[in-house]
Amino acid sequence: PWRSLSSSTSRITKGDVAREAVVSQTTVLYVLSGSKHAERISHRTKRRVLEAADRLGYSINSVAAALKRGYSDHVVLLTVTWDMPTAISGVAVSISRAASRRGLSMIMEVATHDEEAELTLDNIISLDPYGLLLVWDSVDLPAGKRTRLRTRGVPISVLLPLDLTGIPSITADRSQGALQCTKHLIGLGHKRIGMILEVSGVWETTRRKLVGYRETLDAAGIGFDKTLIVESSE
Repeated sequence: PWRSLSSSTSRITKGDVAREAVVSQTTVLYVLSGSKHAERISHRTKRRVLEAADRLGYSINSVAAALKRGYSDHVVLLTVTWDMPTAISGVAVSISRAASRRGLSMIMEVATHDEEAELTLDNIISLDPYGLLLVWDSVDLPAGKRTRLRTRGVPISVLLPLDLTGIPSITADRSQGALQCTKHLIGLGHKRIGMILEVSGVWETTRRKLVGYRETLDAAGIGFDKTLIVESSE
């Protein structure tokens, strides 16, 4: 699974890289393929392998490596978005950097509604990704597509506050955040506290913010006034 990046006609193998780095061929394979087994290899050894491969001008063929291990080196971020530039750009940059540190690359798929997202999942599944991250606020994963992802062993995480059976959610606590903000304003002596809520496609996120806001008002004996709620789509 090796190819030359130089003009030399001699074909260097992973054995040549192993001899150059003074390690086993298995170690070379683990380090250059991004295998999970490489996590047990010391940083010094990894650097020696990478430097040896660089000196020889060779890198592992990522397609062949993916076929051998059963998954690609792509982390896919699927967002069903209401405003991609402002709402998800920072998250995408962080994911891309984290993936790069592990020798992976990020692919971002953007759908404008649920139906488009479901169709996009078919393309994502065909990639055999290393993992799938979802920014999909309003709908559960279709059962058939979830089964296909599980069958292929693709790890899935949701980056929004959703309770999906068997799928972890990694996100900020919207209810607690709204509660703390409202409590702070009440502590400053304010009684008329408004709230601006995004309502275009972020139903669960919005609902949880509103729960924290209302619970804090109730605890302080301040009645909820719907005229102080402003709905925004921007």
